[in-house]
Parts: sequence; structure tokens; C-alpha cells
Amino acid sequence: MLQLTGIIAQVPPDLGLGYGLGHGEAVAVLLAAPNLGIVVGGTCAGWIAGRFGPALPLLGGIAVGAVATFAMLAGVSVLPVAIACGAMVGMAAGAIGASGYNLATGIEAPERQGTVAGLVSVVLALGSVVFNFAGGEVLKATQIAGTSADGAPVSTAAGVYLYVAMAGVLFVLAAVPATMLVRDRTAAPVAPEGAGSPAVGR
Repeated sequence: MLQLTGIIAQVPPDLGLGYGLGHGEAVAVLLAAPNLGIVVGGTCAGWIAGRFGPALPLLGGIAVGAVATFAMLAGVSVLPVAIACGAMVGMAAGAIGASGYNLATGIEAPERQGTVAGLVSVVLALGSVVFNFAGGEVLKATQIAGTSADGAPVSTAAGVYLYVAMAGVLFVLAAVPATMLVRDRTAAPVAPEGAGSPAVGR
């Protein structure tokens, strides 16, 4: 999703999508908003995880990402909406990434946490590559013949909407196991403080 705004930034708005931007400050703001969101999302996810555990910010990040993605159905043709959605998707990315590492390392012994963190990175990268490939094929299949923006081919609005809808559906699917994880961790009994530990001071 974060690459979509860069793809359609130079597309003329009279095609039903895009913003007709050049290479100036507007493009810089459009591309910088997600980076700011990643910082905020990752920081907030860590703060929340310290108080409620990492499962809750993971689900929160997925929910924010889903809302922002479906809002991009309007944002593909409205620049302010696209900037806001980009920041929200960045927040989702930061929260999901931080929570994924926190969850994975929290269930492993310290000597295996490096390996598990590496696996999280591999899975995140693999998921991104797979969706980028699938989304790119959708955009390629819906290109407008003889039309280009800044030298790049332009897809139809329907193709871009399908791209956005695919990403939104993936967020919804991701929310299912995340919700189950939150419920499992909430329902897990908490052992009384000091239970099973040797008495002190006797």
C-alpha cells in the first residue's frame, strides 16, 4: 500500500485517480507521511505492549491498517486523504512490525530470540514481495493503452481500486488470528504473585 501513492502521484486526476504531481514538495510530503507514521506506530506499540502485552497493539495496528486501506478507495483521487491514509498505514506498519518482534521473542528463550527475530523479518519481507508481485500484475493487466505519466504506464481506476481492495481484504484476514491471540491471552489465568516461589525471610 505504501508504494501505491508513489505509483499514482503523477497520474493526471482527470483519469479518475492520481494527483497530477510533479517532483516537488507535495510528493515529498506524500512519501514522508508514512515514515512519520512508522515511528509513531512502533513507539506507541512498544508503550502499549509494556502495559497490556504485544497482542493488543498487533490487533490495533491491523485495525488501523484496514481502515486506512479501505479509506484509500477515496484517497486514490484526493491528495489530503491520501496523505492521511499514508500516515495511518505507516502507523500500522510500525505497530505490526514492533508487535511481531515482541510476540515472537517473548515466547522464546533468550538464546533463540535472535533467530526468531530473523524469521519475523523474513516472513514480513516475503509477504511484501508476494503482494507487490500480485498487485503489480493487477495494475499491469488494467493498463490504459497509449497513456503514461512521467514515462510510466497508467492503470485504470478499476485496477487501482482492485489493488486497494486486495490489500484491505488481507488486513481483514490478518485480524482473525490476531483477535484469537488477544482473546487467548486475555483469558489465560494469571498466577497469583509469589505462587510456586519459595518463601522469603523464613
